[in-house]
Amino acid sequence: MNEATTLLNCYESIAGLTERMLGVARDGDWDALIDLETQYRAQVDSIKQLDANLPLSEDERTRKHAIIRRILADDAAIRDLAVPHLAHLDAMINSTRRQRALHEVYGLNLGA
Repeated sequence: MNEATTLLNCYESIAGLTERMLGVARDGDWDALIDLETQYRAQVDSIKQLDANLPLSEDERTRKHAIIRRILADDAAIRDLAVPHLAHLDAMINSTRRQRALHEVYGLNLGA
């Protein structure tokens, strides 16, 4: 197996991960998404070294770009699912902070 094939296989592996990430995001399994994202980041870090100066043929470059487009499409879909969830978590955290602040201000005075 030559280096270009290895590189393209790495990209396919990353595309498979983003596809799985999209599946767990659709299921709302945010813990699994975090685990897969850790694997994703590790693979992206390792591919950077391999991809740095590797010359590719026109066909290999075309395949690489197609894979990257799949990865980016999945990433955008994951983001579309995650952003509302993150906004909900942010609202819950802010509500808890307000409740805690009210308790600190008024809770102490109630006992006096």
